[in-house]
Amino acid sequence: MYGTLPALTGLSGMLDVAGPTVLLLDNFTDADATLLTDHTMDIGPGWSVGSGVFEIQSGQATWDSGGRFLAADAGNADVDLQCHLGDSSSYGVVVRCTDDDNGWVVYVEAIQFYLFEINGGSFVVRAADTLDSDPGAHTLELQADGASIVATVAGTGHSLLYAFAALNQTVTTHGLYSTTAVGGHWDNFLVTELA
Repeated sequence: MYGTLPALTGLSGMLDVAGPTVLLLDNFTDADATLLTDHTMDIGPGWSVGSGVFEIQSGQATWDSGGRFLAADAGNADVDLQCHLGDSSSYGVVVRCTDDDNGWVVYVEAIQFYLFEINGGSFVVRAADTLDSDPGAHTLELQADGASIVATVAGTGHSLLYAFAALNQTVTTHGLYSTTAVGGHWDNFLVTELA
């Protein structure tokens, strides 16, 4: 019965099974206390933009001290980003960032979900939502596409949209963000070309 189906032919080029190109990937596999700036990413040029001191602990990135973010250059400003966060203690991800004072930040604090524009050191809430409950460990998904930024807390049904994201629209650095959440931890950081 199973060997009687005709072979599928002529489908070459019709399906893209490879998916979007991975630009940055880090599963934070390294010895404890390894600084991210000394760590080799799974895919990407390394963590080099930012003033925060982040290190690896138990296979996850943690914020230790210093500035609020650390990022890597994906070579593309328009990206899909995904990262797992260990809890909802005011830390998240940053896209199109040039320094602590300029970029786009997404994070969850208890049941509050935020998208901030940081421009010249001023934080402006561009979108916010109240989640149904504290998500605890969660995955943030973010898409930056031209002047639009869409952020989602995976599995909650809650998304934020801001369609006027002109700041740093061509900046290609994306990464980790902390509001000085000592002990906050990130895992499975992934940045791809837009799907």
